[in-house]
Amino acid sequence: MISEDFKNVDGDGEIKQMADEISTHVDSLVWAGHPDPVAFLDSAAQASPEPEIENLFRKYIAISYYFSEYRKNYALAETYADSTLQLFEKKQNDSDYDILHLYALLKKGETQQHQHLYGTAIRYFVQGWQMINPETAPCIAAKYLCRLGSISYEQENYRKSIDFYSRSWRLSADCSAHSDFSWFRRTFNHYHHLASNYRELQMPDSALYYDEWALALLEEAESSGRFSENANHRHYLKQAKGVAYGNMGTSNKEFGREEEAERFWKKSIAINERSGYANEHAELTRLRLAEYYVNAGRLKEAKTELEQTREWLDEVSSEKVELSWWRVRWKWLARAGNEAQEYAAYRQYMELQESKLQNKVDTGATDIAAQIRLSEQQHEIGRLQRESELGEMYLLMAVIVSLLTIVILFLIWRNWSQSKKNVQELADLSKQVFNQKLQLEKSNKTITRIMNMVVHDLRNPLTGIKGISSMLRSDEKLADEHKKMIGLIHDSSNHAMELINELMDSNILEELENGYKSKKKERTEMRPFLKRCVDVLQFRAREKGQTIELDFEGDATVSLNRDAMQRVIGNLISNAIKFSHRDSTIRLSMEHSTETVLLSVQDNGIGIPNDLKEEVFDMFTEAKRQGTSGEQSFGLGLSISKQIVNAHGGSIWLESEEEKGTTVYIELPLISQDSKVQ
Repeated sequence: MISEDFKNVDGDGEIKQMADEISTHVDSLVWAGHPDPVAFLDSAAQASPEPEIENLFRKYIAISYYFSEYRKNYALAETYADSTLQLFEKKQNDSDYDILHLYALLKKGETQQHQHLYGTAIRYFVQGWQMINPETAPCIAAKYLCRLGSISYEQENYRKSIDFYSRSWRLSADCSAHSDFSWFRRTFNHYHHLASNYRELQMPDSALYYDEWALALLEEAESSGRFSENANHRHYLKQAKGVAYGNMGTSNKEFGREEEAERFWKKSIAINERSGYANEHAELTRLRLAEYYVNAGRLKEAKTELEQTREWLDEVSSEKVELSWWRVRWKWLARAGNEAQEYAAYRQYMELQESKLQNKVDTGATDIAAQIRLSEQQHEIGRLQRESELGEMYLLMAVIVSLLTIVILFLIWRNWSQSKKNVQELADLSKQVFNQKLQLEKSNKTITRIMNMVVHDLRNPLTGIKGISSMLRSDEKLADEHKKMIGLIHDSSNHAMELINELMDSNILEELENGYKSKKKERTEMRPFLKRCVDVLQFRAREKGQTIELDFEGDATVSLNRDAMQRVIGNLISNAIKFSHRDSTIRLSMEHSTETVLLSVQDNGIGIPNDLKEEVFDMFTEAKRQGTSGEQSFGLGLSISKQIVNAHGGSIWLESEEEKGTTVYIELPLISQDSKVQ
């Protein structure tokens, strides 16, 4: 039975425990697969021996919770929340039912929040908050602060949300109803809420910190078996772990750990896609995975995930999932080259986005802190009105409130009008950007095709010129002047062929990045791979009397596209040969740590001036100089090398001092011995 005095801490905790039991009971019915939980709750209420008001309170709260959490039918949930509030219309001055009334207000505000009626929701939350003394009712006070944190999060006021959640966390420590599992659950929720807010604030380090704490808390509870005896507790642990896995996946993706992100996302979906679990979270996670597949060019896998989410949406309504689905669908169609359907999907996504923005315009301007202050002011006005015997005071205060209301309504109307105009301008601008993107893509494809044809057609005549000039130059009957001119022809054709080869390399690299060619990577032992690269270029070094030395520290295993990476090493060594003096030494070194391997190509050549260092990695850079023997430079090699290294998840940089030499570094990620590389 319920304690008679709801104004003390014990009564507050007892009602809080009752509310937790109601939600747990509904969860058990759904998880057990009961065919009609509403009918069961109704019949159970009719057979209950409890007093009528308490019995009806349990029934209405339970059914409202069921429709809200599992059926997503917020209109029906609101109907039962209204029925709960009506129980206390004639008992507002009855202190025995104060805390029950507060829970009814809380439930009504939650149904309004689910329907994005934030202004109305805040009014109910603030109304309840003004009735609470946090010192004597910490349990219900913590719940109200938690809801204010939630609504602040949905309004994208993330720092205010963190403040409300933190205050709720501190206050709930004084709630006498907290069992061991209750403490565990509120601790997990605290970590989860803070991580979500920091993620939205673009603070990935803090988000990952709290995500890791949340997952560690769940794994500790699972390994210790503390809650293994209770079926509801076991179910909650699995569901919470699914949520934690999804959040860990998102945090890892923000740090570029894509394989880890994919693994966590799949584990999250496998748990929460089951009936009775966090299905909406599972589908949002599935769409993050699908978007990752689209960006990675894995269109078939992305299509499968999109189809599964569409099947879920056909049965359950979710604005968040629907909006995310159309965004990923549009990106998938764009990557697949389906221009006909791409624009239709983009328009559908933009319409949903505009609807979301409109809701934000209509409801997002409500400031919770201002509402609380306004409520406190109104409360004080009411107290003065009751104590005052002067009618003029009442009239004066009424006029002031009316004027404030008119000003506020005017400001809301003006902001709404301006925001609506801004939303329309944003939509028009987005459409223009999209059309320009399509035109640029078509232009790029045309330019690429033309360049490929030109390069291909130039190779054959240049090869002929080079071969003929080589034969003529070896004819001893020719005069020295003629041999010199033929040598100039041979050198010019050779330079032209080098430029064409680098242009062809740039096209091959573009195909590699787009996933059309040479996309497979292989497990590669670096020591023999680097030795093969050097062997190919030793003859060029000997022509200038140069020596290429190898300095290897052990061996390392890296996932490489060998042709592309051989092109990188070849470019770096060729540059070192070109810009080093005769009879000098070029050093190729390798050293590795626990996670990466560091390669370096060092020469003692002419170096790079400080004003050119920032430009050498640009495509078609103007930072070109002749080699020490008059070799010509085209400015493509380092740019192509940088793109290839980036495609391998690595980084490239250089250190150089003029007339003392240059060292180029490449850092690549290692792979473990048991990794499977495609």
